[in-house]
Amino acid sequence: IETLPADGDEDDLPACGTRHPSGAKSNLQAKSGEFLWMVAILLKPEHTYIGGGSLLAPHIALTAAHKDDSLAGERLLIRAGEWDLASDKETYPHIDRNVSEILIRGNHSKAANANNIALLVLELSLSHNPHISSICLPPATAHVDHANCIVTGWGQRSTADRQPVNVLKELTMPLVPRAECLQMLQAVRQRPVRLHASYLCAGGKKDIDACVGERQS
Repeated sequence: IETLPADGDEDDLPACGTRHPSGAKSNLQAKSGEFLWMVAILLKPEHTYIGGGSLLAPHIALTAAHKDDSLAGERLLIRAGEWDLASDKETYPHIDRNVSEILIRGNHSKAANANNIALLVLELSLSHNPHISSICLPPATAHVDHANCIVTGWGQRSTADRQPVNVLKELTMPLVPRAECLQMLQAVRQRPVRLHASYLCAGGKKDIDACVGERQS
């Protein structure tokens, strides 16, 4: 993928995967500016929130394909450096970018939940921002803490929480082994369940979820 023009020097970006556990020196809340790679995906022209994504590079955002497979790139807006969707009072302002292209894996299947990956190519790169940076892609040999995976987004954190969510949330949940995941899903759905090899299970705890309501992430 060709590198696109930037609005600043990419050398000024924080290192990939940098997390600010105490936020970006904000006196609003400690978590403001904590997850530098998190972006909100908005639908134009109303700027309706439809999902979240992660910056892989200054001009590439990774997201779930099922959120974008029926949309044209020009209908999407990527908002980086966001924290409170209902406020502009963060220490650093959010930055919006138009999407020039949506790249969806060719064998993606929404019905089978298979290869649910899409890349959003931005018209302009994001750079020279202390609260915006890309996430790191780990090597295949990297050790992963399966018990403490962090999910971020603007979705409800539990099935009992139906109030609108404007502030970026985080939730720690474990990855669930495939056999255990199948067993749990079949117990709930009471019918045979098939999981594609690309499907990843996480959570499994009652009333705790990262994808509930219309503000899914």
